[in-house]
Amino acid sequence: NVPNFWQEYLSGKISRQEAKLQEYKSWRENGAKKDKLLMDLKKHMKFVDGVRETFQAIKTNGAVPVIISDSPLIVVDDVAVIIGAKYTSGNKIFFDKDGYAYDTVPTHANPDGRVSKHLALKDFAEKEGIKLNQIALVTSNPEDIPLFRLLGFSIAFNPQTLDLKKSANITVHSKDLSEVVDYL
Repeated sequence: NVPNFWQEYLSGKISRQEAKLQEYKSWRENGAKKDKLLMDLKKHMKFVDGVRETFQAIKTNGAVPVIISDSPLIVVDDVAVIIGAKYTSGNKIFFDKDGYAYDTVPTHANPDGRVSKHLALKDFAEKEGIKLNQIALVTSNPEDIPLFRLLGFSIAFNPQTLDLKKSANITVHSKDLSEVVDYL
């Protein structure tokens, strides 16, 4: 029962900070305390077909699966456990003493307050002792195009824009993420 303030942010109608504040206010008005909120977030997780098989194939081939998202870290971490990702990046939600959310902070912050995929990838690469050009990225997000120049390989999975499709090394159109495995 909470309006989608992130749509308003993405369309430029309100700032990111305003979207966060309005969302927290709506959660409070709807009685969405920490336990209920976290249960609802987890309950509404949906996986793309083939995600488990894809992450298993990545691990079987000796690579390290990573999830980098602007989603709440509590959900990202649960997904990581379910599908076997070694590293995660996301937004940590902070709750007040009454159990209401009041802020989020990214694990790897951009100046705009969002998760920096570049910083997260650098951090994970350093932990694994590899270079950025040894990393493959699978994405449907056109915001990830600048990462393609830094990384070794890129796959546009059901790209949302022609720019993303043209910028990636490979494009895969499918309802099943496991179709990217042959290219990794």
